[in-house]
Formats: sequence, C-alpha cells, structure tokens
Amino acid sequence: MTLARIDLTTGRVEPPFFRQPKWLGFAVSPDGAQVAVLMYTDSIGLVDTATGQSNWMTVTPPLGGQLQDVTFTPDGRTLIISGMEFNGAYGLVAVRLDGRAAMLYSAPTTWISDPRVSPDGRTLAFRGRAYDSDVWLLEPRDE
Repeated sequence: MTLARIDLTTGRVEPPFFRQPKWLGFAVSPDGAQVAVLMYTDSIGLVDTATGQSNWMTVTPPLGGQLQDVTFTPDGRTLIISGMEFNGAYGLVAVRLDGRAAMLYSAPTTWISDPRVSPDGRTLAFRGRAYDSDVWLLEPRDE
C-alpha cells in the first residue's frame, strides 16, 4: 500500500511518500499534516505528509489486539480506533498522540467499526454488528 499526493487542479500524481507492505486503515489529520496508519497488529504510525517520515507510536497501556479503523478528533490530538481482541472484546480506544490510550467502549459480542467524531468533538458515532450464539434451523414446508 502506498500514500501519494494528487494535485486536484492538474491531476498530477506525485511520487508516493509512504509505502508499507501490510497496513489496514488510515486517517488524515484535520490540518492535513499527518496520516495515521494502522498495521494488522497493534502498531500505529504517524506519517508526516510534507516529508514522508514515519514515527511509530508506543501505546500505553498496550492495546494487545487487532486494529481496524481510525479517525482523528477535530483538534487533531487524539485518534479514535476500533479493533478486536481488546481484553477479549471488540472496542473503541482513544489514543493520544503521545501514546496514552484509554478504552472508550467495549462489547464482547458486537463488532465495532467505522468510528466518526462530530465536528465539535462532543459526539462519537460508530457501527456495531451484533453476534450472538443463537442457531436457527430452517426446514422446507410441504405445500
């Protein structure tokens, strides 16, 4: 996967400024200066869009799960990340750019994805897909 800039007025594509073989999700900061990149493990990278340099965050406490989706808060200081296997559950985690993390929400049987923060930063929306242990048996009807 690669990240590159495209000039919207000319359509010119600049050479890629970031390449990584296996990454999952990304989000552009509100000011456009950084791109947060999620790896399949619990690694989070911040890529400088001007220089292409990446800085990999050390998250405390470690998330210990598979990261999925990411978005920035409107102030650009925090990442909201959905993932699975956070202490055996699906969840949403807030990770400050200094690496400090806090669980916002978790659910053992609901897959959490697609976090979105309102423009004022006061509301967080996400998608939840519930999984349960019910089994259904369908039998043909005689007509």
